[in-house]
This record gives sequence, C-alpha cells and structure tokens, in this order.
Amino acid sequence: LAVKLAEPMPWRGWYALAVPGVKGAGGPGLGTMVDVDFQMAGVEATWASADGKETWEGWVPHFDPRVIQTLTAGSSEHERLMNNLRKAGRLTLRSELGFAADSASVTFASDEAFRAFTGPFSAIAAKQDDGEFRSTVKLDLRGAPAAVTGVSLATKDGAELPHLEVVHITNASATPRPLTLDGCRGVGFARDRQPVITTATPSPLTQGGDWNAGKVLFFGDAKCATCHTIRGEGGAVGPNLSHLMNVNAESVLEDIVAPSARINPDHVNYIIQTKSGDTIAGLVRQEGDKVIVSEGVDKVTTLARDEVKEIRPSRISLMPEGYKDLGEKKLRDLLTFLTVEAPKGK
Repeated sequence: LAVKLAEPMPWRGWYALAVPGVKGAGGPGLGTMVDVDFQMAGVEATWASADGKETWEGWVPHFDPRVIQTLTAGSSEHERLMNNLRKAGRLTLRSELGFAADSASVTFASDEAFRAFTGPFSAIAAKQDDGEFRSTVKLDLRGAPAAVTGVSLATKDGAELPHLEVVHITNASATPRPLTLDGCRGVGFARDRQPVITTATPSPLTQGGDWNAGKVLFFGDAKCATCHTIRGEGGAVGPNLSHLMNVNAESVLEDIVAPSARINPDHVNYIIQTKSGDTIAGLVRQEGDKVIVSEGVDKVTTLARDEVKEIRPSRISLMPEGYKDLGEKKLRDLLTFLTVEAPKGK
C-alpha cells in the first residue's frame, strides 16, 4: 500500500509515509496523522492455485513462510496469503540478493520439494539423507552488487506452512550465516541515490480551507502571532513559520494539536532551579555570566550564573495545549494560511 500511494522512491533506504486523517468511523475532527515507516527491501511473492482460479501477488519480508507469518501478523492481506499456502498451488519467491563480497553461495533448504533459480538458471533441489531438500546457487557479484534469485515450491491442501531456510557464505567469510531481512532487496529498485522527484499534491486537510479566515485567526483569536513570525509579521518567541509552505499540512497539524510531541531543538523549554528555591521555565540563553530566561511574551528574567542550581530541558513545549478545541473548520482555515501560498493580491 505504501509503495502504491507514495511518490517514486529514489533509492533503496528507509521511508515514512504520512497517513492523514486517521480516526474512528464517524469520529469528529480532522483525525490524527500516522507515520508508517518502511524500507525498499523484501521478497516478491506470487501464489497461484492448482486450478488457476485464485492468485496472490505482493511483498513479503523473507523467503521463509513461517518467518513471513510472524513478521506480518495483523496484516489481513498477508493472512490471506498464509491461508492460500495451505491449499494446492504454487508459491514463487524472488529477490535481489546482495552481499559485500565478490561471490556468494546461497543454500535453500526445505521439508518440501522445490526448484531454486538465479537469473536464467534453475535446478531441482536434491533430497538429502535427513529427508530435507537442499539446493545451492552460486552468485558472481563482480560488477553487479546483487543478483535476482528465488525459489518455486508446491503447496498442498491442508498441509502446514512450508519451512524454507536460507543461509549463505561468501568469499570473504566461509561461515554459514542466515539471510538477513536487509539482504533481500526489492527487484528492480535503484541501488544508488537517484534524483528526488517531487509532486505538488494539495493536502486533503486544506481542501475547503479559507486562507483569509486563517490569516485573521493567526493574528487574532488564536494568538499565534504573539509568539510566531510568518512572512515577516509576528513575534519572535517561537520558531519562524514562514517555511511551512514547504511542509506537509499533516505534520503541521500534528505540531499544532500536540505541541509537545516534537519540540524544535532551537526552542526547547528549560526548567531552571535557583539556589534560593525558585523555579523558572522558558527559553534560555547565556550572555557572559548571565542566564537570560524568556518565560513568555515581554517576560524576561535575568539571573547571575552563580544563582542557578540546575538547568534541565522540559518535555513540555512552551506552546500551550488546546488548539484542537478550535474545531475542524478553524483548524482547516489555519492550516490553509500556514501551508498554502497566498492568493494573488494578498
């Protein structure tokens, strides 16, 4: 789902997909943004029933169906795959296997017969004395950091999930090692950094928002301008918000309704304990032997350094809670003003 909905992935690495508006069915408000993280690694899986009437295609994290079941617990789509693997059919798994070496040998072992392949070459796994089927494929990685490798095995009606162990050795180490999740690379994905392609897609959180009403709110009842500057206007206690047109509205909403969840490192609220027993909270800067605490708008306290007993960061943001109470309409207007370019003439 993440790969289908997100922008093109320029290289193999970790990504996060922001899913906005997550809330209970019929729930009020704009909902909550949830970040789903994923990486461009895994195994391409296809299954087809013996009669050709059912199919499954998708991504799984590993070759071993038992490992897949454990790591995808709770996924209804992968649960459907697990159910299919207990029916008569055929499962094919393929991935780009890459190792920091010039060559590698990858051994697949299963309690069921299977065929292993790499590139155009394939071989039927040989049954061993212990009853297991094993097949080893050799990879020449000189000039190519990865090779498409996989297996194809039959599934049976009413059978347990097949077990498929994968171990490898390389010219750099003769010790057999289990295949790691990161060793399974998505087939066809870029191995090196590529130019990032961006697309300007309006956020659903700003659809129907009134830019002018949001401006009035920012400089009026919401009192945002008391602490924040935007487009050259406002206060300087909190972060400058002029860059928010380059930030997705989902992240901005999260910062508004849950200000303590992600605190700007340049605007950390500190708690100062004085030797006389007083406690002060605010933004801190030091000038020579003075500690200057900005407790709020037009409220600055200056202490001598030797008056201070302790300074520690607070987990609570200086920005007050309660903006969720503005309601959906006002939040939508405010987000539109903060993240959308001003209409012409404004």
